[in-house]
Amino acid sequence: MMIFTQIDVSELPAPEPMTNILSALGQFTQNKVITDQCLVVKHRRQPFPLYERLIAAGWAYHCEVNTSDDILLFIYQQTAQQKFEQSLAAFLRQQLSQHLSQQLANLSPLNKADTSE
Repeated sequence: MMIFTQIDVSELPAPEPMTNILSALGQFTQNKVITDQCLVVKHRRQPFPLYERLIAAGWAYHCEVNTSDDILLFIYQQTAQQKFEQSLAAFLRQQLSQHLSQQLANLSPLNKADTSE
C-alpha cells in the first residue's frame, strides 16, 4: 500500500507551487522508500511546465480535475505504477468518506447553535 502525503499549493503565487512540489519530492528521495510514496498536490491549475521535469526525473503523475481551478495531482515513481493504481481507489474512497462525514455533520441539527431564547 502506498503512503499518500498531501500538500496544498493552490493559493501560492508562481513559482512557489513548483518549488514546494520539487522540495517535497526531494524529501521522498532522502527517505529512500520512494516507491511507497505518493505526493498528492492540491493545485488551482495543471502545472504543465512541471510534467516534463517529473518524467525526466523518473516520476509519473495522475491528474484529477474536479473543476477548472481545483486539481488533484498525484506524483509517484514510474516504477510504482501498479502499486499506485491499486492504492488510488482506496485513497479516493477515504477522501470521499471524510468529505461526506463533514457535510453530514454540518447538516446535523445537533451541531447548530441553539437560537431559541
